Amino acid sequence: MLIQRQVHVGAAPGRVASVLERSPYRHALRIVPAGAGSQVLIEARIEPKALAEAMEIELLGVICAAKRRLESPTSGESIQKPIKRGRSTMTIIKRAVTINASSAEVWRALADFGNISVFNPSVKESRLTSDQPGGLGATRECVLAPVGVVQERITSWDEGRMMSIEIYDRKKIPGLRTGVATIEIDSRGERTDVSMSLDYEVGLGVLGASMNVIVMRRNFSKALAGLLAGLKHHVETGESVNGKTKVPVDEVSAIA
Repeated sequence: MLIQRQVHVGAAPGRVASVLERSPYRHALRIVPAGAGSQVLIEARIEPKALAEAMEIELLGVICAAKRRLESPTSGESIQKPIKRGRSTMTIIKRAVTINASSAEVWRALADFGNISVFNPSVKESRLTSDQPGGLGATRECVLAPVGVVQERITSWDEGRMMSIEIYDRKKIPGLRTGVATIEIDSRGERTDVSMSLDYEVGLGVLGASMNVIVMRRNFSKALAGLLAGLKHHVETGESVNGKTKVPVDEVSAIA
């Protein structure tokens, strides 16, 4: 997959190059003059596609960090003063699936908070980081595929019906500021409707909004559909899933 992106930085090419010279990705970057500033061009061919998408986010994150460092005024300020991130972008994604199992069976899988990796193909490893195994306040760590780590905690809990999960810390997910996922289940006798919404906020101003349109929304939509399809497969078959498991993504629908 060929990655081609460009980002404008309000600093001379020499200054931009000095900030990026130690980046492990510097060979994929080209810096050219652009008016009073510079244009940083990204061009790299990476396979497989999943790794390319993750690297695209990582590369944009590296450049965004350099852009903030170069464009944020420091004169007369303490170097410990937080850099203003500018406007943020809020996005909501909603998906639903019907599972051929009782609501009790579905809830049992969801309530096993530390073991989300058994049904979410986007999670390589998961573990509890709290003493309590579930319920309000429980926390976990998820190692994502192909890259990234998130720390999550349960912020709302309605036994057997609903839970909300907040991403309170993350690594290697540039641009993401906050995220809350809410899962609701509705019994239909021997079948259960499961709906899930992901409400997340992207920082970095206009650049972050562009990253969201180009990469992040697509990847999060795919991950949400994969989670629900994986949950359906796991509950209906009893099998654990991974990135290679064929899960019924075509049975997941978007909801308004």
